[in-house]
Amino acid sequence: MRNARTVSVSIFRDARETYEYIRATSHLTEWATGLGAVTGEVDDVVQIDTPNGPGTLKFAPPNDFGILDHTIALESGAVTEVPMRVLSNGDGCEVMLTIFQPEDMTEREFSRDANWVKRDLETLRDALEV
Repeated sequence: MRNARTVSVSIFRDARETYEYIRATSHLTEWATGLGAVTGEVDDVVQIDTPNGPGTLKFAPPNDFGILDHTIALESGAVTEVPMRVLSNGDGCEVMLTIFQPEDMTEREFSRDANWVKRDLETLRDALEV
């Protein structure tokens, strides 16, 4: 088993509104800085230009459960599965994203990535709580 970390943030915004905001590709570059630029979209596959090269992002099908799992596939052949959830919490919600440590990544690099995810989720929170 690989090391895993779940990063979460509380957002004072309706869970469904938060879910829809995250799924909207027009908002991705506002908060998901690791993805780079969105360069297009065909059906439900988003073309992205990441720091590691071009690739695609595909979310789980739309659902009523807050599941935003997504797959990031790079042209290099690297594929990353990212579990993500939005859970209702009273008048707000919790957004959780789990990352897994690749075998060739040091603990220090993994901590850096977890901190990056935390900053991105905090940016998401700040955008939604305006």
